[in-house]
Amino acid sequence: LMYLLFGFWSGMMGLSMSFIIRIELMNLNNNFNNNMIYYMMITIHAFMMIFFMTMPIIIGSLSNWLLPLMLMSSDLIFPRLNNFSFWLLIPSLILLMLNMMLNNNINTGWTLYPPLINQNYITLNFIIFSLHLNGISSIFSSINFISSIFIINNNNFFINNLSLYIWSIIITTILLIISIPILSSAITMIILDNNMHMNFFNPLGNGNPILYQHLFWFFGHPEVYILILPGFGIMSQIMNQESGKMEIFSKINMIFAMISIGILGFIVWAHHMFTIGLDIDTQLYFMSATMIIAIPTSIKIFSWMMTMNGKKIFNSSISLWTIGFIIMFTLGGLTGIILSNSIIDINLHDTYFVVAHFHYVLSMGVIFSIFSSFIFWSSLLLNISLNNNWLKINFFNLFISINL
Repeated sequence: LMYLLFGFWSGMMGLSMSFIIRIELMNLNNNFNNNMIYYMMITIHAFMMIFFMTMPIIIGSLSNWLLPLMLMSSDLIFPRLNNFSFWLLIPSLILLMLNMMLNNNINTGWTLYPPLINQNYITLNFIIFSLHLNGISSIFSSINFISSIFIINNNNFFINNLSLYIWSIIITTILLIISIPILSSAITMIILDNNMHMNFFNPLGNGNPILYQHLFWFFGHPEVYILILPGFGIMSQIMNQESGKMEIFSKINMIFAMISIGILGFIVWAHHMFTIGLDIDTQLYFMSATMIIAIPTSIKIFSWMMTMNGKKIFNSSISLWTIGFIIMFTLGGLTGIILSNSIIDINLHDTYFVVAHFHYVLSMGVIFSIFSSFIFWSSLLLNISLNNNWLKINFFNLFISINL
């Protein structure tokens, strides 16, 4: 519940920042008399929605609720570590929010690309320390989740015994444990560059700013799957029970598809970097590897559709949410296939096409899975009953408005 309240509050903060961004983009005038406010809102909005809203809710809150139930246990294996990982988020958020009070000269974007010679070092250090605390919290939570799954379920760990949600958490926690230290290393090198003149990324000192991009996106692309894989598990559980079938269509293939997505997520990072001048062979490899991810993703979508086959979706609000999730994620995936082509990507780089792709996959896909989970398990988790007709109205209102 604490993760949920924290994520909800952070989500409201991130949403208010997106309103400020849209107000600034409504006309050509400077609505806030300071260009840096716009750049600051873009930077902190991304951190807020990814690290402080989505991860605490879809990983922290739902996993703490559902894993003990599915493992038939009273609690996770390390409850104190779980508590500590939550309380690390509070100072992490405070450090991030202090940037808005100290100085508006923060226009790095969420990627923190060097060179950062013109940035205020104090605000930059606060952002990096905030991300360090958030990363430690994520690693502790991941250790707790994966230890609980393997220790509590040690006698029954067969590939087909565990639910798809538990499999999604296993893969997500492994991705987190591998990728978070990479990000921590990269942002620590930024601190050393800015405060001790180590020149890791400064070309004037024989540093290479492209090195940071490689390190960041080696974390950044698995992070996308860290956010969406728990959503896959949630939607698979919901569709399985909502369809009234014994198990989801082709469960084994669904498990291997998630494992494949997790592995492939680590070998496609440079498709974010086609504009830096990669040679043709390197571009061809990352193009091909990125397109291959469409295969396990298509297997999942096909299995979901076959599972829901024969279900009268308009009779139940939760069925509408599941179909809405499939539509949103499919649209995001199709735009991703377009961007995997290096020639097209170079022309579309830093355009709203990329912004739309990212938000269709994460903002729409993840939010739909979060909404679906709380609607489906509301009576179990919150002991409340929701009106089916109002839920349908809510779905159509949200589905239409977010596409407009």
